[in-house]
Amino acid sequence: MSSSARARGERRPRSVTPQWDILLAVTALSVAVVALPRLGFSAQAVFESILLLVFLILAGLSLLLHRSFRNHSTGLRHDWRSWRGRLNWRRSFAKLGALYAIWLLIGAVYLLVPEYRSTFYEPFWAYLYRAMPILAVAALPYFIVMDAMMLKPEMDGYWHLSRVLLGRWREADAVELKTLMLGWAIKGFFLPVMLPGLLYATKGALRGGAPSDIVSLVQVVTVYALCFDLVFAVLGYICTLRILDTHIRSVNPVGWGWVVCLVLYKPFWGEVSPHLFDYKDGFYWTYWMAQTPWLLGVWGMFIILAKLGWVWANAMFGLRFSNLTHRGIITNGPYRWTKHPSYLCKNIAWWLISVPFLSHLGLSGAIMHCCALLGINALYYLRAVSEEIHLSEDPIYVEYALWMNKHGLLRGLARWVPMLCYRAPRSLAPTD
Repeated sequence: MSSSARARGERRPRSVTPQWDILLAVTALSVAVVALPRLGFSAQAVFESILLLVFLILAGLSLLLHRSFRNHSTGLRHDWRSWRGRLNWRRSFAKLGALYAIWLLIGAVYLLVPEYRSTFYEPFWAYLYRAMPILAVAALPYFIVMDAMMLKPEMDGYWHLSRVLLGRWREADAVELKTLMLGWAIKGFFLPVMLPGLLYATKGALRGGAPSDIVSLVQVVTVYALCFDLVFAVLGYICTLRILDTHIRSVNPVGWGWVVCLVLYKPFWGEVSPHLFDYKDGFYWTYWMAQTPWLLGVWGMFIILAKLGWVWANAMFGLRFSNLTHRGIITNGPYRWTKHPSYLCKNIAWWLISVPFLSHLGLSGAIMHCCALLGINALYYLRAVSEEIHLSEDPIYVEYALWMNKHGLLRGLARWVPMLCYRAPRSLAPTD
């Protein structure tokens, strides 16, 4: 198909994550979370087992069935039989040294920043101490093989960082270097938050009993949805591997997009939300609808649908989940109907659960709480805009977004709210 035809959005591009792979992984995850505790597994053992299970399923299917290492986007050679003949020990060890230098830098940041001394991060530290020796050894053969198989082994951020570390600044490519360092900064920031969060969510899920009514069912779905979401989040930040085609293609270049994203996470959100976005008064949907059982049931089912839509959207990333990076374009699952299903479902759930338009403080309280939640909605809208600016560097995303203008679930609303309609960059805009 010609570039002009693609620019007009005449077809939906193929997704980088096969939907059946995700369905199999989510099914296995669901069975494991229910069965393992009954087999006597502790919460920590369940936490470790579900991470390993989902990784083995998705990585195994990627390597054995889809042959991800042959994708053009990996930048790897197709002929793996002659990799030994392309070995370059000097370059491989230079890249490995750059990796170790990054780890040391991140470790120094963890030690210097008081936030990471909080008890919240203790599970992260425990697993980090166990994993680092293994990763340090495993990185050696991986880097040697990947360097030998790369079509352009010197177009690698690790190689350019090694040039800088050796004082050869003029040999370093600024773009490759920036992508590498920012990619590791993102991983270094989010993984310490996501991994303990998953362990705590797993413990919460295993403590919960069987639901007896719609309220308890919503609570069970909420805690399991968080657990499932964080499984894919943790694996996404860990598995940035070229051989799986889950490596970072680029990092979001929009500065304010970084601010909007990071402020929504620990530790920043805990400082910002009570002062600017406090939309809760302690009386939720269950309180206001307790006297109307049929409304309570219907409202609860909508909350469940929103929660399931949110976790489905994030699960569709497979091993590619990550904030502020481009690791391939997702176009199937809920992304078949809207470009940002995770944000949409998450924000809808907040309105349904907190019902800020109902308040004991009267109209003034309701207006105040609604404005606070609208402020959070605005942050997610800006986050989506910054992501679209970033992803529009990829013609595949432009093709997908233009297709969504014609076929997306919100296409009718976009006619009345033009800011919801995607506009391609001028360089990729259709010409007639």
